[in-house]
Order: sequence, then C-alpha cells, then structure tokens
Amino acid sequence: MPAIAFRAQRPPRGRRGTSLVLTRANLEHLRQVNAPLANRLAELGLRAGAQVEIGPAVAGGSRIVSVGTCRYAVDAHTLRLLEVLA
Repeated sequence: MPAIAFRAQRPPRGRRGTSLVLTRANLEHLRQVNAPLANRLAELGLRAGAQVEIGPAVAGGSRIVSVGTCRYAVDAHTLRLLEVLA
C-alpha cells in the first residue's frame, strides 16, 4: 500500500479520527534542528512509525492528537514540523 509523504504547511485539518503515521526521516531532521523538542515528542510516544490520530482543534491553532491511549494538545508550530504518511 503506497503512501504519500508530505510536510504540512499548516496543522493537519483531517476530520476527527483521521490516522497518520510519522516518518523516520523527518523526525531525524527534527532531532538535528531541535533536539530537545524531538526528545520530548519521543517521550510522549510521537516516534517514527507511530500511529497518530488527529482530534479536534483547540484554542490557538492547536490540535488534540492521540497516540495509543494517550491524548495530547500539540501546538500549531510543532504540528507543522512533523512530516507524516497519509
């Protein structure tokens, strides 16, 4: 099943329940650019290959994202840094 890689120009606006998979290449690039942010995302479970479910929008352009049974509010800037497979 081929997947298309893209870098979000704005936070993902998929419907609630849309699932995305994070790519290794972008997370490695993020680690080189902003290692503390990459480490924090990894601590939260946002790692390469992680299945991320997009939830509703919240204040300030943030989105609720779910990884497994955990839910987090992720700001718009961080969401733009993530590359995903749709």
